[in-house]
Amino acid sequence: MKKLGNLMVFTMAVLFVFMSACKDDDKTPGPQKIDGLNCARYVSFDVETISSISPDDSEGITNYNQLDVAEQLMLTPTSVKCNVESCIYPDGTFEGSVQLLPNSGIYEYSENTAGVGVNTKPLFHRAEISRDGSITYFDENGGVVGSGFTDAETIALYSMMLNMSRVTDTLSKANFELVLQAFANAGYAVDSLPDQNLISIDQNLQEGFSRVFFDTHRYAMVGQEDYDETGNFLQGYRLFLSGGFNDFKVVGHEFRTSFQSPFSNVKMNIYRRSLITNFVMQ
Repeated sequence: MKKLGNLMVFTMAVLFVFMSACKDDDKTPGPQKIDGLNCARYVSFDVETISSISPDDSEGITNYNQLDVAEQLMLTPTSVKCNVESCIYPDGTFEGSVQLLPNSGIYEYSENTAGVGVNTKPLFHRAEISRDGSITYFDENGGVVGSGFTDAETIALYSMMLNMSRVTDTLSKANFELVLQAFANAGYAVDSLPDQNLISIDQNLQEGFSRVFFDTHRYAMVGQEDYDETGNFLQGYRLFLSGGFNDFKVVGHEFRTSFQSPFSNVKMNIYRRSLITNFVMQ
């Protein structure tokens, strides 16, 4: 069985940018609902994600006409909404499903609007992730339209869920501080960000380092940023929580990364911001 990975880049990989609106779940006879009774933690939520691409400030772009036409086509933002249902088992394996939902209409374009992914038809209606890491894709009639295996980003999503789900005993404030001190004593850079109620811990890698963020009110891992060996930002994510220590909910998510455009070598930034509603963790 596939085990959850270590601290990894988190992104809502289940939220593919080519998805669009869908029909009700009870019209999908093929896929099966998750049985939450056998889960160590059951997590379900609706999420609408806005994806956008823009040139990095360091490029000094003051007018989009300075970009290649192909780069201009990347700039149109898109949105997608779906329901995510997840079961995390005591042994650390997981299964889950992604059901497309009608989006809120925050971004709607006419059929003749130019832009990458603006009017792309969804490649599937529902996706299911099995405990062995395989993914099966279904159309709106329940027919199988494809299959594959879970990528590292999706595993990282469930790793984050496992961290927050408290399958093991919850740390007290005193024990949490002992853990932070142990990291510091082991040579990790531990910094406090009191204005954000966060603690950051730097983990050296072969080619750079990762900076992991913990919420000091809820003792949950809520983010990670990856840097190269020269300290340049590569990619990162952040979860936004509401509620108290024992009853918090995830209400938002942000992911960002960058790439060098193959058309004019301009550095382009990718942003994905999500609003999470109907969050349930049992």
